[in-house]
Amino acid sequence: MHTVVIIEDNDVVRMTLRALLRHAGYQVVGEAGRGESGIELVRSRRPDVVCLDVQLPGMNGVHVLRELRTHWPTLPVVIVSGYTDRETVTELIECGADAVVVKPFTEARLVDAIRRAMNARRVATVRDR
Repeated sequence: MHTVVIIEDNDVVRMTLRALLRHAGYQVVGEAGRGESGIELVRSRRPDVVCLDVQLPGMNGVHVLRELRTHWPTLPVVIVSGYTDRETVTELIECGADAVVVKPFTEARLVDAIRRAMNARRVATVRDR
């Protein structure tokens, strides 16, 4: 069973993500409503994948993504956001996001994005060896 950390400030979205992920067979090992606490969860829980919002209080999702890439370059990160403007999406991809899921989302879209992200990172890791 793959493990997930959710970094999302909206309680309803976080609850929805948790329910959808559990239904799809993932184990949610931590949830954070702020970027800084999300990074600490990743550090302590070592998840297989992170679901990350862009708009967070304190450290925003772009800064969190940069931190994750610095410390865990092979960790799959799926952005779950309502911000879909070209500039934001381009910045997220340039910073190392593996997939972007637009709110509102379905379980199928979320799970597909996570699988693609995990497969892409696995391939990249094998190639880097």
